[in-house]
Amino acid sequence: MLKRERHFRAAMSIVVVAACVAIGSLGSTAASAAPATGQDSTKPSAAVDFWSCTIPAGFTYDRVVNQLNVCNPNGFGFSYHVTTPYDGLWACSPIGNFTWDRVTNNLNTCNPNGFAFSYHLRTGFNGLWACAIPPGFGYDQVSNQLNVCSPNGFAFSYHLRG
Repeated sequence: MLKRERHFRAAMSIVVVAACVAIGSLGSTAASAAPATGQDSTKPSAAVDFWSCTIPAGFTYDRVVNQLNVCNPNGFGFSYHVTTPYDGLWACSPIGNFTWDRVTNNLNTCNPNGFAFSYHLRTGFNGLWACAIPPGFGYDQVSNQLNVCSPNGFAFSYHLRG
C-alpha cells in the first residue's frame, strides 16, 4: 500500500506542476497579447515606445510602475511606458490633437498604487462621438451617457463636425 501511495503522490505532483506551467504560460500569453488597458487597435509601425523617468513632449504613456532605485537613486520612483500617440491607443493621459471616446478606471495600470483613468485615444473625424472636442472641430449633438466618458457615472459625449 505504501508503494502505491508514493506512486500516486508522485503522479499528482507531476499533474500539479504541469497545471501550474500551463496556467503560467496562458497568463503570460494573454498579458502580451492584450494589455490590461484593453487596447483594441494595432500599433502603427512608425510608433515608438520605451520606458522613461519622464514623459517627453509629443508623447503619452500607457503604463506606469513604481520601481526601486530606477528613476530615484534613493528609493522608489515612477517609470513610464512612453509611446507615440495613435488612434485606438489606451493612454493614461490625453494629448495634443487627439480626443477620446471612452474612459475606463483600471487598477495598477496608470497608477501603480491603485485605480486611475485610461483614455481611448481617437483622431477626430466627422461623426465620431467623442468625450472632448479636439482642435478644428465643433459638434452638432450632445448625449449624456452612462459609463462611457466617465467610468463613474454619466458624462457628455459630443457628435463631432469639422
